[in-house]
Amino acid sequence: MEEFDDLLEEIDDFNNVSATLKFYGCNSFQVIIGDLRGISQATISRIKKNVSTAIARRCANHVKFPVDIADQRRNIAMFREMANFPTVCGCIDCTHIAVNNPGVLHAEVFRNRKEWFSLNMQVVTGPQLEILDIVVRYPGSTHDITIFERSALRARFEHGETWSSTGE
Repeated sequence: MEEFDDLLEEIDDFNNVSATLKFYGCNSFQVIIGDLRGISQATISRIKKNVSTAIARRCANHVKFPVDIADQRRNIAMFREMANFPTVCGCIDCTHIAVNNPGVLHAEVFRNRKEWFSLNMQVVTGPQLEILDIVVRYPGSTHDITIFERSALRARFEHGETWSSTGE
């Protein structure tokens, strides 16, 4: 275990986070290991677990959709300036995060359309690539629109708490 601790100390935070994000995006240890030569798949797994845990702990403090109308208007203005997108306050998409077979009674609901087990995660980003909203609770077979329809963000839009109430 000391060898593992020494190795993790040698790998800087930037590479730890980069490896984890790359895994989230491509679901391939081989791609990550190719980028970080000399690091085993087991070490990458530990890095991914450590970084994911750290992100989850800090999520509530840093991932917040703008509540203030001035902040919403600023995001709208930045998207308009950046790409001529009128009244856009965030970009939304879903992605699959690989998980092991959960081994529960209804494990197959975690199998996505590509036939591997996953969670389907919804993320909203702002004009400066900041994460504004995140939903990570649905199994891989859940369709993207279902996640949005059940999200607190959709409810905020419908209750006029977002850009639609800013007069834009």
